[in-house]
Amino acid sequence: MRVSPFLTAIAKDYNPNIEYVAFCDLSKRSKKAQGIAWGKKNTQWHAIEIDEKGLICPHQILYIFFHELGHIVNHHLGYRYSTGSRSLHEEEADTWAFREMGMIDERGQVKEESKICYQCMKAKSKVCLKKID
Repeated sequence: MRVSPFLTAIAKDYNPNIEYVAFCDLSKRSKKAQGIAWGKKNTQWHAIEIDEKGLICPHQILYIFFHELGHIVNHHLGYRYSTGSRSLHEEEADTWAFREMGMIDERGQVKEESKICYQCMKAKSKVCLKKID
């Protein structure tokens, strides 16, 4: 696990109870997870872990970072999910991340200059769609 002081400092600006943001191998926890936000039960302690493998560009890293931060900011951690609420929480975290990254406007519309990266992140692409274009 490699803690990122840079991303940790940004995260603490949103929530001072975030202990760290780190890059690590998440394949042991989940085959599909690109990032995980978690906390210790009955505390305000939080952490964000980002998969160090499989992310192909800085935009994806920032998206995963802000997506997981969105779960913390929107108080999604520690709640049991029904199928509907889990997908709602994921969509809320996505929207929050894209807004923080400046990729969508106040109406939720994707900005023209962000369309390719937006598609790449939503699809969890393994290749940069800008390089294909």
